[in-house]
Amino acid sequence: MELVRLGLLLLALMWALQVIASWMQLRHYRSVVRRTANEWGSGFLGAGSFKARLGRGAIAIVVIDDQARVRQVLSMSGLSVFARFKALDALSEGAAADFPERVAVSTLPSSVKHAVGNAFEVACRTAGESKSKSESLLNAS
Repeated sequence: MELVRLGLLLLALMWALQVIASWMQLRHYRSVVRRTANEWGSGFLGAGSFKARLGRGAIAIVVIDDQARVRQVLSMSGLSVFARFKALDALSEGAAADFPERVAVSTLPSSVKHAVGNAFEVACRTAGESKSKSESLLNAS
């Protein structure tokens, strides 16, 4: 009976540690998104993810400016809650039109490529929605 109690206590402690570590990772994600949005006051921010069934998942953030240039690319990949965002400088500072090609030929792991591609699509979709809203406002005037 004592062994069962000890096992349940260890299980509860491990679960509590996982909850705390996940909360800390979520705080880190939110602070990076907030800091990136504040750094690039204008433009469009997209966040994307890729969940692997087995292996490393990835989260990416892509910032596109008003002139359709990729300004910043960040990615976080790993198996633990200790993973942190890293800047992908090789993909930053280029035209948005050739961004998918640059991602495809990069040496990044496939999970990061998928996450970056998803983030880029979100940023482009946001840019397109913003442009169509501003055009409809101009046409209404």
